[in-house]
Formats: sequence, C-alpha cells, structure tokens
Amino acid sequence: MSRVPDRKSALRGFILGTSDEDAQRALDQELAADGSVIEELQVAEADLLDAYAASELGAIERAAVEEIYPATSSGRRRLAFARALRRRAGGDAGTRRGAPNRAFLAAALVVVAVGGAMLAWQNHRLRRDIVGLRMVQQEWKRQGALLEKQVEESRIEITRLSEALETAVGSSQAAGLPEAGAVIARLVLRSGHFREAGAMPTLELTPRAEWVELEVPLPVERHPTYRLVIETPEGKLVWKSNPIGAPAPRTASGLVVRVPARILDAGTAIATLSGCSTSGVEEPLANYTFRVRRPR
Repeated sequence: MSRVPDRKSALRGFILGTSDEDAQRALDQELAADGSVIEELQVAEADLLDAYAASELGAIERAAVEEIYPATSSGRRRLAFARALRRRAGGDAGTRRGAPNRAFLAAALVVVAVGGAMLAWQNHRLRRDIVGLRMVQQEWKRQGALLEKQVEESRIEITRLSEALETAVGSSQAAGLPEAGAVIARLVLRSGHFREAGAMPTLELTPRAEWVELEVPLPVERHPTYRLVIETPEGKLVWKSNPIGAPAPRTASGLVVRVPARILDAGTAIATLSGCSTSGVEEPLANYTFRVRRPR
C-alpha cells in the first residue's frame, strides 16, 4: 500500500515539479480556493533552500533544485542567499536541528523568497499550459493536414467534373442551358414510313436557330434511362446523347431532347431511340425519320 505523502513533501514536490499529476492538481485547487496556501509554499521553499544549503536533501530533491533554480536569475539569487545565511549561522547538519538560529534562517529565507513560491506555482502552471498549447498545436497541425488533403481531393473532383461537363457539352442534350434570348426550334417526331415527302416531319432551321428540341414519343414499357442517336440514311453518325433520365409519367408524354442546331445539315435524318437498363444494356425501341430544311 502506498503511503500518503505528508504536507511538507507535498509542498516540496509541488515546488520542484516532482509530485505526481494528482497531487499537483489537488494543490492547484487549494491555491485557487485558499490564498493562505501561498504562505505555506513560501515557508516550504525557505525550508527547502535551507536544507539544500545544509546538504540535507536527498538525491532526487537536490537534483531538482539544481535544475530549476540556477535556470533563472531570481532562483540563483535565492540559492546564493540561502548559502550565505547557512555559512553565517555556521550551520551544518548536526547543529541545524533545534538550533535557535533555525527560526531566523527560515524567516530570512521567507523574506527573500516573498513571491518566490507564487512564482514557482505560476511557473508550474505555465509549464503545464505550454504542454497543453503544444498538444493543441499538434492537433491543429493534424487538422490542417486533413483539411489540406480534403482541399486537394475537392480540387481533383472539381477538375474531374469540369472535364466531364466539357465532354457533355459536345455530346449531349445536356450541353448546357441556352443563353437568354437563344432561338430554339422544336419538332415532334412521329414513327412510320412516309411515302410522300410532304408527310414527313420537317424541321425548319433559320440561321438564327441555336438549339433544336426533339420531342420523342415514349413506348408503354418504360426504361430507367434512354439514349437518342441521330444518323444519316447512309448510317453516318451525326450526334449521340448521353443517357437521359426518363420523365415522370404524369408530367410528360414524350421525351424532350435538346440538340445543338449546328450539327444538323439539310436533308433527311434518322433518330433512333434506345432504352437503357440499370446494367447498361441498350435496347433499340423506335426509329424516327425527319427532314431538315435550312432556308437560304
């Protein structure tokens, strides 16, 4: 079973920083609640320095004193004062105890150490605060590295999406919304064979037309997505859309596909609608023939 340290040992350990964390915290709380503890620390420091000057400290406490006090000018002065008092009193380990000069020595050391114990306490608190700040600094560095990684990942994702958008601009009806004031031509496609040219759906494209909206009838059997391909009668590819999401059944009877007007030359064109399954398999559904006319 561990022995609870006495008050003198607790105060010395606090001054030298050799006590455990629980003991340091307990004395911290006492100092915050009771100002008279400062006086106890001052007396304890005076007794500690007197014992050091008389070579009565153990190895651990002596090493702690020699590490802490010479590090500051005020600490060096207090050590020198303690040694001077000890020499003047002619003190040694044998005469120190019970000697009438002991009270004088302690009182003198208390005078010279006024504020010393408070400084020791403050130094202890500062050292602990520095450790805490270093931990916070490390955490901020870790968070900063994480944020830098997230920023880099976002930059890569933005680049990827930008490239995908540029690709879509040239190949899909989702090439982008027409600018305000853009002229849009519209044509409703119909399936079937047209013996007479006048019966074939005809798209009139003026030079100002920038976009064409083709409305394609949807079959009864719905698909998750669709694709529209426009070719010449000879089978030359003119335009191919990206997968197009199916419209809501209650809001539209047909699929409206936006096509750049510039890719449609005058003449006959064939639009093929395919349905796409969730696995990506495409099934041709219907062909729509229409004529494009560009008035001169």
